[in-house]
Amino acid sequence: MNGRWYESRTVQASIIGGVALVAAAAITALPSIISRRSVSTTFEIKTIGNAGEETLARLALDPTGQVVDSAAFARLSQSLLINDSLGIAFARPEGQEWTVGPLGKLQDIDLFDLPFFAAFSDMERRGWPRDTVKTQVRFFGTRRDYPVRVRLTTATAIDSVVLGTNRFRDATTTIAWIRAFSGDDYASLPRDSVVAYGVQLFRWMDSLITAKLPADKQLYSGVFIARVTRENFPAGMWTWIMSDDLMENVAAYVRSGLRAPSMLIVDRDHGYLIVNETVRLTNAEVNGQEHKDLILNRIGYAVKAGDAAYMVELQYVSADATSILPELQRVFRSVHLRSGPTAAR
Repeated sequence: MNGRWYESRTVQASIIGGVALVAAAAITALPSIISRRSVSTTFEIKTIGNAGEETLARLALDPTGQVVDSAAFARLSQSLLINDSLGIAFARPEGQEWTVGPLGKLQDIDLFDLPFFAAFSDMERRGWPRDTVKTQVRFFGTRRDYPVRVRLTTATAIDSVVLGTNRFRDATTTIAWIRAFSGDDYASLPRDSVVAYGVQLFRWMDSLITAKLPADKQLYSGVFIARVTRENFPAGMWTWIMSDDLMENVAAYVRSGLRAPSMLIVDRDHGYLIVNETVRLTNAEVNGQEHKDLILNRIGYAVKAGDAAYMVELQYVSADATSILPELQRVFRSVHLRSGPTAAR
């Protein structure tokens, strides 16, 4: 066997194995999940002020109170916008600056904007292809017509993690990585091989950063609602860690940031979860202006309805005017979800 071919494949295996373990830890690390009784919850929406993060608004809501049976759903006021096939209803926003209806995929800022994890995601999609018609979560609801346009660069940080940082520039990190994934064989590796592995890791990471950045995003403030089933969360390569519990999968899906949410509550007995998350972006290009900071607020809940679950999310981008917040809160509070089966589509 050609020695260089073997070394190259060994490094690739180390990389893939390492990415898998780190990503698995990110997916399964839900330290703030607890079980508790249904109570009204207070959400917070934040922005960046002169003194750092500042609270713009607080909103109290009991998610379980938003679910009604089929008879009550049929009696809802016709002033609401009702989607009978999905079993959702909400107040139409006032004003001319809102899109209402199918909104497709929700674009946000998340773990997979880091080149390291983005590359892993690409590898998983190639290795475990999926029918995106069935698996992609598509949202219905309302959003502001005008997106906040964000460009992520090598200098941009998500929750203090700089996207363009090559961790393998540090020899200690590189050696620790090689040692961890070589196991007992590390002691017998020739020094030249360790150096070669380190160089390959460094070049691999640099190539990822170059390929993935800069990246452009369009972030919308709005209220987004989706109905999901277990089919939306295929295990792929994660059969060894994926839970069969739908709400556990939803809980993993709703987490976007790199720090723990300020609130993530899962009540398995009553079939709901609540999330309050602020993802902080620093040194990004926002609406054409460089070196800007913003907060992406994501507050919401999910409730189980039979073999499905509804996800309801209010997303507010701090670069948008605060004057739209009362309307977003009004629509968010007005959401009603039908507990019975959805109509045939």
